[in-house]
Amino acid sequence: MILDLKLSLPALPEQCRIAAVLGALDDKIELNRKMNQTLEALAQAIFKSWFIDFDGVLPKDLVDSELGPIPRGWEVTTLGDHISLDKGLSYKGKFLTETGTPMVNLKCVKPHGGFRRNATKPYSGEFKSRHEVKPGDIVIANTDLTQARDILGCPAFVPTIAEAETIITTHHTFAVRINSETSVGRNFLYHLLLSPTARRRCRGFATGTTIAPPVFLDTD
Repeated sequence: MILDLKLSLPALPEQCRIAAVLGALDDKIELNRKMNQTLEALAQAIFKSWFIDFDGVLPKDLVDSELGPIPRGWEVTTLGDHISLDKGLSYKGKFLTETGTPMVNLKCVKPHGGFRRNATKPYSGEFKSRHEVKPGDIVIANTDLTQARDILGCPAFVPTIAEAETIITTHHTFAVRINSETSVGRNFLYHLLLSPTARRRCRGFATGTTIAPPVFLDTD
């Protein structure tokens, strides 16, 4: 059947010109991907240096806590003191249509964090306000398709989606709702969820082998 496929064939020089443009675009996409990976790794390294290893904090400025030494002015707390979670929509496949409300799903969450823009699904069924998310919100994968559990518990920022007034998310993710009275910022929260402690906790719950400590936050 493939061999019987009819096609319009431009002249070879035109094919070469088209291929050159497409090749340049592919190279640019790959360069941007590698740059994003580098920036993400740099951000994680800075987060670990400042908020886990306390680089630059003098020993005299550390105080004892149930987690060990932490900077003076910080407190031990739990994530649940600062956020709540809304489970996404448990949807029916018959409402997945060619057009509709963009729906964030498990495939949108990249391994080790991040959002895959081309993976949203148009949905034309009913949903509730708790299923809605906005650009800049964080969603967390609550299940996984990988053996290594690289997606489970990973966060992703919801991006702006062109011409979409409303965005929803599926039951395979949680929408993070930051408490209005907390001082925890979205960027801090995102990198906290990508930290080794958080990743171990998520994988531990998947295998039933790990109990993780609470997190610590700067209250200044």
